[in-house]
Amino acid sequence: MNTQEILSILRGEQGINPNRGIEEDDLLEMTFFELPKTEHDAFWSALAEAMTTLLANNDDLPLYLACRFIFSMSEIKPPHLPHKKNLFAFLLDEPTNSVSPSILAGRLLALLVLNKGDEKFWKRQVDASLDSLEAAPDNSHAMAAVVYAFLGCNGKATISAEQWGKLFIALTRLPELPRMELLELLVGVEKESSDQPLMKEELDLGMDTLRTSSKNTNPDLASVFRAWLDKNEPRQAIADWLSRELSPHEPEARKMSPRHRITQLMNSRQAAA
Repeated sequence: MNTQEILSILRGEQGINPNRGIEEDDLLEMTFFELPKTEHDAFWSALAEAMTTLLANNDDLPLYLACRFIFSMSEIKPPHLPHKKNLFAFLLDEPTNSVSPSILAGRLLALLVLNKGDEKFWKRQVDASLDSLEAAPDNSHAMAAVVYAFLGCNGKATISAEQWGKLFIALTRLPELPRMELLELLVGVEKESSDQPLMKEELDLGMDTLRTSSKNTNPDLASVFRAWLDKNEPRQAIADWLSRELSPHEPEARKMSPRHRITQLMNSRQAAA
């Protein structure tokens, strides 16, 4: 299979009927498994070239579907990912201009699956994804990009209080809280975090950022936190934090950590200066 054939599939030129539940990435997957194993490496090279073309032409949905295909190949047991993951290193090149939420989400999903990008890269993607969500609050791909950015960043370093605060503030601007996507983000980060007490503290300070923000319109996070606590069995430190957040007397019961007190004092001094 060559690059043009892959592009034809991803651009929907094969005449498939989406009402039958088959999308372009599904068709690409079926085509992949019809190939002899000896042609798999050549397929991945052709796919990388096709995706380079899609990026250059800003073909957002076909590119997203190509990235979703890579994700689907990682979900198969055993996974069928390319041996040469550097074929897709071009996805690390950050565009100088703003891109559509679907392109951003697709890039981050593929890079997450391929385990590419360092800590600095993923921290930038957190900011980029939150900017994208602010610009397109009704776009499901924009929220998906936030999920992938937080999961990718968490794989390299602890999500900081500042990043949690930015997320919670961004949620106040959405017309409707994306509960399933947010739950996927929270649960995914918690399951992969090695330092639960530290995550608890960062979440705590992130929520304080939300509470003290002039832009806070009080999004209802309770249903998300309740589902996280009841259905996903978080580890003890996070379970304790969730229980406190869900308590009707939580504001009165909150005890500031030393770090919280120092942060609050520094902020007060800066405001007075």
